Amino acid sequence: MTSHFYQREQRKFPWSVILAILLVLLACYLLLRTAPDHRADSRWQLVVCDVSQGSAALVRTGEASALVVDTGEKDGALLACLDWAGVEAVDAVFLSHSHADHTGGLGAVAQRVSSQNSLEIFCPQAMGANCSKESLASGALSFASTQNLVAGQHLTAKNTSIDVLAPQANETDSNPNASSLVLSVSLGAPDDQGHFEALLPADSEEETLNRALAASSIDEETDLLVLAHHGSRNSGTDYISESTAQIAVVSAGKNNSYGHPHQEIVDSLRRKHIELLSTAESGHLAFYLEDQQLVASPQRKE
Repeated sequence: MTSHFYQREQRKFPWSVILAILLVLLACYLLLRTAPDHRADSRWQLVVCDVSQGSAALVRTGEASALVVDTGEKDGALLACLDWAGVEAVDAVFLSHSHADHTGGLGAVAQRVSSQNSLEIFCPQAMGANCSKESLASGALSFASTQNLVAGQHLTAKNTSIDVLAPQANETDSNPNASSLVLSVSLGAPDDQGHFEALLPADSEEETLNRALAASSIDEETDLLVLAHHGSRNSGTDYISESTAQIAVVSAGKNNSYGHPHQEIVDSLRRKHIELLSTAESGHLAFYLEDQQLVASPQRKE
């Protein structure tokens, strides 16, 4: 009797399948690692918003309320930042100057304030007629009141105080950047565990900024520095070399055509050992105090 033995062929698992599985797992890991947080850290006191090539910041005044300092250019970008920070009510708006990348998103504020509530819009005196509610929001905020600001004024809200460093009363709007609002914001921790100082210079240029800071002691107290004019070269480096800031933030679009932040600015920060963060890389950036130390909490984790 003849026996037939059949050798069963071993099936080999294709390497292409293994590689595909590994690539999928790696992609999932990277996606989870870099996925944006849907909400800001609940301890936030100030947020620098990611509004691409523009500027907007939130200063907390309550559990779900804030002041808005500039609005970026698009309503949607500011709304996304307000949502991320959990801001349901805007108490007041500060507009640094008349350029659209700082004022264009003002319509978003109308969705965060009731016409039954009062809303003040603060502008530099140099803006003149550009600081009317009609010209700013096409009547969407017709119930709001506007107020002009000049250097030397001081405002308070909850745990926050704001000093106006520029412009001077005699400035005109012929060069909106040069007549930008320069604000020093002091934010107290809700638990009275100290406070931190933030400098918001908008698009201020070198001469104006240096003059404003020379007339105050703010630079000796600053913890957080938002770079002037998105980190452009014409803002100069003197204000950086004199700063005591721990962290600097550049609000600029990713791969923007202006080259912001300029390499001279980056080098100046490096010499001062000031950490540089970017909304283009990190998305919205929330700041708060923890054990009397300034902490940055980005929307996108690196």
